[in-house]
Amino acid sequence: MNEVKKYWKFIITYKLPLLVSLFCIILCFFTMITNYTLSIDEEIWITKSASISAWLSQSRFGLYIFNQLFNPSGTFIPILWDVLAIIFWFVSSTVFVYSISKFHKKSPTAFSIFSFTSVFCTLPFVLGDWMSFSMFNFQQGLALLVMAIAVNYSYIYFETKKISHLVCSTILIYISTSFYQAHIVFYVCSIAIYLFLMIIKEEVLDIKEIYKNILVSIVVFTIAFFSYYITDLFIRNFILNQYNYHGTYLIG
Repeated sequence: MNEVKKYWKFIITYKLPLLVSLFCIILCFFTMITNYTLSIDEEIWITKSASISAWLSQSRFGLYIFNQLFNPSGTFIPILWDVLAIIFWFVSSTVFVYSISKFHKKSPTAFSIFSFTSVFCTLPFVLGDWMSFSMFNFQQGLALLVMAIAVNYSYIYFETKKISHLVCSTILIYISTSFYQAHIVFYVCSIAIYLFLMIIKEEVLDIKEIYKNILVSIVVFTIAFFSYYITDLFIRNFILNQYNYHGTYLIG
């Protein structure tokens, strides 16, 4: 609860650059939100032959379970889901920048907060095909928020050394990866950012402590990823009878 209060205080402190950033992000995706079209993948996903195993065969069993629990009919609201996806992605960026600021030697400037959140949310639009799949965008944004919270739990562990924080981080990484495999890269990058920030600090460094935190993060990453991999292997061998056109790709 104390961490939630700290996060909310951070949001209030930087509310102006965050609101400007959110406006720019919505402006960036405005055309995609207001001009809805189905992609070729979505056309396949909504067919009866692919509706049951489409997500499982892509190793996204977390997404499949989420849909079965909260959207068993398979229906969705295109514009609403896209807007929610942007909001969740934006909130994820605020959690990431809040977590990173823990280890910065100075309080971040308003411009740096605006730059980070704006680039974080719009770069997938420029370099990838995010927001091209309305049946998937909302869940993807939600899963990224879960990964952001997982990173924050690892960062909290670096300060408190409580094992419970590592357990929460491991579980959340597993959940986020089961929605979209590429999300695990965010955790790797976040640990690399931690290492970089500690190196550039103008303080006497406890190298042994830093390396210990990195090692613990590697262990968390390994446990979470192999738990995901074993679960997916079980589903493929004992639940799925056949693969769809996506084949056996592990990374989506």
